[in-house]
Amino acid sequence: MRRLIQEHIRLIVVTILTVAGVALSAMAVNIGRPHGVKSQSVNKQVVCFTLSDGRRIDSSNIGSYTQKAAAGDRDALYIVGVQHHLGLDVPVDKSVAAQYYLQAATAGEPHACLELGYDYDRSLDERIAWMEKAADADIQQTMTELAQIYRDQKRDNENALKYYRLTIENYNADPTKGDKTMAAGAYRNLGNMIKSGNIKDYSPDDAFNYYRRAHELDPDQYTSYSLGYCYENGYGVEQDYTEPSLCITPPNCLNRSPA
Repeated sequence: MRRLIQEHIRLIVVTILTVAGVALSAMAVNIGRPHGVKSQSVNKQVVCFTLSDGRRIDSSNIGSYTQKAAAGDRDALYIVGVQHHLGLDVPVDKSVAAQYYLQAATAGEPHACLELGYDYDRSLDERIAWMEKAADADIQQTMTELAQIYRDQKRDNENALKYYRLTIENYNADPTKGDKTMAAGAYRNLGNMIKSGNIKDYSPDDAFNYYRRAHELDPDQYTSYSLGYCYENGYGVEQDYTEPSLCITPPNCLNRSPA
């Protein structure tokens, strides 16, 4: 019996180590995806990546982009930067990638501007400047990030409001291309800023309607609790003490009418 127990324990340990080994192997190749890339295929090393516009880059076509980059093509400079960032047919080298991103961004490539905006080795003001260039090219992700930077790090509510509104406008202009989760977050954060008194010329009704719209796009526990608060306290909607917690369940919030 003791030998059976020992063997059983040994098998459990081997299984755990095997699973852990797989997890560690996966972590070893998870070097982080550039923000302008939709996906990457990894099999011990990166074999291809897909850009946000749907182009697939792999060993069969990366050479043509390398040649174009040498000639100063901004799109190709960005793609070769991603190549070095991920390690497609070259060693992973983020410092080399950053050099290509800088050349591409200087030439006006918006996704390269986005990458420099996420380069935490740069000063906050420099990162903001690059992100604003990307936002000018209608990259929604940059608008959301700028709003959060201005709100939380710069304590600049006016610019935070500007970029949350731009995030929403960008999504509403073409929902098929926009990110509804980012738009929902912008609506929710605008509601929070109104409720906390950080922006003026907006009413509790506006905050409630922002929460409601966020909930319609992407219901989550944070927006649900915010709507519950509104009902419980009569904030922008008729006060309802009966079941404010019902707002944890999305349909109950969406079926109510604002004041």
